[in-house]
Amino acid sequence: MNHMRVLRIILISFLPSLVAFADGSTYSQFGIGDIIYNSGGTRMGIAGVSIANLGPSSINRINPAGLTGLRYVRFSGGFTYSVTSTKDQNQSAYFSDGTFTGMYIGLPLWSEYGLAISAGLAPYNAMNYKVRLPSDQFGAQYDINYIGEGGFSKSSFAIAMRPINSLSIGFSYNYIFGNLRTKWQTQSTASDFYSSEVVRSTEARGSSFTIGGIYTGLGSFIDIKEIEPLSLGAVLTTPTTLSTTRRTIYGYSTGPDTSAADKGTLTIPIAYGIGLSYRVSNRFIVASDIYTQEWQNMKLNGTTYNEIRRSVRYAIGAEYLPLQEPTTTFVNHLSYQVGFAYNKTYYKIQGEPIDEFSFSAGMSIPIIYDTKLNVACEYLIRGTTKQVTAPGSSTPIFLVKDNIFRLNFELGIGELWFIQSTDE
Repeated sequence: MNHMRVLRIILISFLPSLVAFADGSTYSQFGIGDIIYNSGGTRMGIAGVSIANLGPSSINRINPAGLTGLRYVRFSGGFTYSVTSTKDQNQSAYFSDGTFTGMYIGLPLWSEYGLAISAGLAPYNAMNYKVRLPSDQFGAQYDINYIGEGGFSKSSFAIAMRPINSLSIGFSYNYIFGNLRTKWQTQSTASDFYSSEVVRSTEARGSSFTIGGIYTGLGSFIDIKEIEPLSLGAVLTTPTTLSTTRRTIYGYSTGPDTSAADKGTLTIPIAYGIGLSYRVSNRFIVASDIYTQEWQNMKLNGTTYNEIRRSVRYAIGAEYLPLQEPTTTFVNHLSYQVGFAYNKTYYKIQGEPIDEFSFSAGMSIPIIYDTKLNVACEYLIRGTTKQVTAPGSSTPIFLVKDNIFRLNFELGIGELWFIQSTDE
C-alpha cells in the first residue's frame, strides 16, 4: 500500500474532525483535486454552456469549432474570487481565495471560410486543503498537519474553419503541465519536541488533442423552418498519459534529505460532450450541454483510484443579447446571462457519490468599441453531511457539504485587424 493511499485512509477516517482546520475543501485530497471547467467570457454567466456556441464576442475554450464565429481579434483575461463554507454534522469553517482563470487571444483570419486561430493558458485542476489533527503520544502533545496544494495548467493552440456555410470544425493541441505537492508535518510548542516534515512533489507534463464541430444547417437539411435557428455541437478530447517525476524531501532537525526522483505516468481519460443552441429571436438564445469524462479510468503508475468515478456535467442557460445599433442607449448594449448546472463530480467517497448543483447569472458590459467587461456570479452546493460507514469498519464517517460563492471577472478586448484594402 503506497503512502498516498495511506494518507487518504487517514483523512477519510478523521473527516468529522477536519472541517474546522481546513484551508480548502477536503474533497480536493482525492484524485488530482478539483477539476476546473473553464469556459470563460460570457459563458460564465450561462453555467459554462459552450459546446454549440458560435458567439462573436468570446473565445470558445471548450469547443474549438466555435472560433469561426469571431468577428474581431480578441484578448481576454480573467480572475475569480470565491468564498467557501464547508461543514459536517458537528462543525463548520469558512475561507476565501482568488484565482487567475486564464488568458487567451483569438484571431479571425479569413471571414469567408471562418478561418480563425486562438492560443491561451488556463488552470486545469486545483488541490487546496490543510487539515490539523491534534495528537498525544507518551505524554507529548503535538499536531499532525496534512497539506495539499498546487495544480496543473493547460495551454492550448486551436484552429477552426467553416468548409461549408452550415458546418464549423475545429482542432486544438493541449499541453498540460504543473505540480501537485502534499506535506505531512508534526509540530509542537514543547521545547523538547523536534518537528519534522515530509514534502512530496509530483510534476507532470503531457499533451492531448481536442476536436469539435458545430452544425447549423439541420433545419434546412430536413426542411423544417421552425428548427432553422438550432445549432448542434460536439467535442472530444483524447486521453493522454502524462509523464510524472516524484521527489520526496524529508525535513528533520538535523537538516533536509531528498530522495531520488521517481519517474512514472498519470493517465488522463477521454472526455466528450454534445450541445444545443437555439436562437429564439434576434436577442434571445437558450442553450444546453452534456459533458462527460471517463475518470474511473484515471491511473497513477498503473493504479486506479477507488474514490474516483465517471463525471457527467449537465448545464442549461439563456442569454439576452445586446442591440447592435451604435446609436442605441447604453442599457440596450448590455447582455444578460443566467444558467443552471448539475455536475456528477468524479468524487465517490466510500461509495457515496459527491454531486454539485450550481446557479449562475452574469452581465456583459461594454466599455469602448468592442471591449467588454464580463461579470458573473455563481452559487454552488457540493456534497452532503450524510453519515456513511467504511467497508469493514463500524466507525461512522460524516461527509462534508460545501457552499461556494464565486464572483468572476473577465476583460475581453476586441480589435479589428487584417483589413484588406483595394486600390481604385
